[in-house]
Amino acid sequence: RALALLGDAITAEQAQTFGLVWQVVDDTALRDAALAMAERFAALPPEGLKLTKQALDTAMETTFDRQLDIERDLQSLAGQSADNKEAVTAFLEKRAPVFKVKGKNS
Repeated sequence: RALALLGDAITAEQAQTFGLVWQVVDDTALRDAALAMAERFAALPPEGLKLTKQALDTAMETTFDRQLDIERDLQSLAGQSADNKEAVTAFLEKRAPVFKVKGKNS
């Protein structure tokens, strides 16, 4: 509260310590770090990411029991998705999964 009320400037490292930012990198490494993160996101299942974002978006605005219901429903959708099928197939074939974005990679 004091940080918000007093408006003191803080360093990037302090922001990370306080949990305000996830990662801090040197200015000279920013481009490489951003590209590396983008590559990581690009390799993830888009439907799974969408459903995870939905769960996170509702988490602070609903009751615990309702959130459990939401996450159960989202897990069910994830389990029926093309992303899940590709992940299982890739695992069985001992290869990296190739996830498709709807409307792309067709």
